[in-house]
Amino acid sequence: MPAELLIITKPAIPMYLSCYFLTAFLTFCCFTTTLAQNDNDKMVIEGELRNIPEPVSYIYFIYSGNNNTDSTPVVGNKYTYELKSTDRPCFMTMFIRSPKNPESYKDRYMRVLILDGTNVSITSIDSFSNIRVQGSEAYNEYVKLEKLRLPYSKEKMLLLAEQKINKEKGDKEAVNLLDARIDSLSQRMAEQFLTYAGTNPHSPAMIYALSQTLSFAADKEKVEPEVRRLYETLSEKEKNSTYGKGIKARAYDETLAIGKTAPAFELPDTANKLVPLESYKGKYVLLDFWASWCTPCRAEHPYLLEALERYHNKNFTILSVTIDLPEDREKWLAAIKKDKLSWTQLMDKDSKIRKKYRVTSIPKNFLLDPQGRIIDKNLRGPKLEKALEKLFEKK
Repeated sequence: MPAELLIITKPAIPMYLSCYFLTAFLTFCCFTTTLAQNDNDKMVIEGELRNIPEPVSYIYFIYSGNNNTDSTPVVGNKYTYELKSTDRPCFMTMFIRSPKNPESYKDRYMRVLILDGTNVSITSIDSFSNIRVQGSEAYNEYVKLEKLRLPYSKEKMLLLAEQKINKEKGDKEAVNLLDARIDSLSQRMAEQFLTYAGTNPHSPAMIYALSQTLSFAADKEKVEPEVRRLYETLSEKEKNSTYGKGIKARAYDETLAIGKTAPAFELPDTANKLVPLESYKGKYVLLDFWASWCTPCRAEHPYLLEALERYHNKNFTILSVTIDLPEDREKWLAAIKKDKLSWTQLMDKDSKIRKKYRVTSIPKNFLLDPQGRIIDKNLRGPKLEKALEKLFEKK
């Protein structure tokens, strides 16, 4: 599974699902003809479970346009749910276990859908994730996009596994070559989604494909001009949808561009002492966004520990910001202890800083110079190692 989580609500949704949420959310959608035909506030799901091997008492929902995890009871292997969102189309993940449980994110316990405003019928046969959906053109188009993505994702997982083996062997040359292959693969996947968006302008999943283009692209500058062109063809309602707003924020906003000063903030640390970003002026800082429940984030911690060990005497440090909610404070503290994170940890209790930094998927990071300017970002695994080597070998 691709190592990234999309943020929709709490907890976020794994990007390997087609991350593909958000946000995770915060990846977003819309449409034209279907939207006009189904422009209503109510969307009802009628579901049935057939031959599911384990008892299911509730179905849980996380979706764009709703700030909470919701649920509905299963009675006689059937359930009914009315979405509390006017977002059209609506990106949704369904679970048969509480999303607060990390086990819930295994394929057999969850399913991702895009719905376009019409009432739908969903039948799960033999396993919860094996579903038939009737009534949603958006979902049908989403399935087509998933079929486009799947071969790339499978190849990417093989490359990541090979890269991990070479990393453990200490073979930097092999790791770097694999990193380049992974970037190339991600770029090709982005271009496939961009082609779909350009050739299917009236598809209810077109705007989702545009958003995913930006999520997948290793070199966003190559796809942004066409993403912007297609964005301008959207209706005002589409531009004001969750996906539309997200595309605009990522494709047009220069606030967080390389060379810009990182937005100021002040957040509480583990002892509830307020720590301003300003206090890190004079140092190279990796500003890292994560969460205790984010498995890909936790997988990055060995790289961060190694980077700090290697470059702390080069005026380099790390500052981490969690998007865990206040009620998960103990889980956050436990994760810090378990992962042996020695640097300052801050909590973004009301998500204001996450939003200011446009963090729509995690892990995400920004490398700042001693003047507080952004000099690089989204440095994951070997990319972080290479960027720091390049930066400090000059000194």
